[in-house]
Amino acid sequence: MTGQMPGQGAAQGAQTFKRTCGTCTLCCKVYDIPAVPTAMGEWCAHCEPGKGCKIWESRPDQCRAFHCNWIMMDWLGEEWKPEIAKFVFTLDPTSGYLLFQVDPGVPDAWKREPYYSQIKTWAAEGLSRARGTLVFVNKAATLVMPDGDAQLGELKPEDRINIGPGGDGTIKVEVKRGQKPN
Repeated sequence: MTGQMPGQGAAQGAQTFKRTCGTCTLCCKVYDIPAVPTAMGEWCAHCEPGKGCKIWESRPDQCRAFHCNWIMMDWLGEEWKPEIAKFVFTLDPTSGYLLFQVDPGVPDAWKREPYYSQIKTWAAEGLSRARGTLVFVNKAATLVMPDGDAQLGELKPEDRINIGPGGDGTIKVEVKRGQKPN
């Protein structure tokens, strides 16, 4: 489900956005980047925190294709810029889930306002379409629900989360470990 920087696809990688990373380098810390290699929770050896990538012109394709939601959604306020919020959030292109990858140095950053109430709103909207909202601190996942947050433990990229209606009007959440995507 996570662990590696989400691929955004060639089409999005070729798009031009109104925003740029500027001094933000948080994605260089919160994702596994096998091509470098960099482990989640540690700064990439090629990153100069607060300044940028030292190998920008020759950076891996995984990094070239990546755009966080703050870059792509220019209606989000400056407070959502990852270096300010202390998390990077994306939309998983396969599942439609909202994914928040939190700086492990500030693990509760997503619970602060104005973030938490907005994340809860997005979680409620997503659940109405059987899509989850997941917050990760390294590989430890929390499923955000309108009425509480569920700790899911460590997830691997091949793990799958199924969300659907329970029999009594509730929401059923099932974690399938080691499942290949359909």
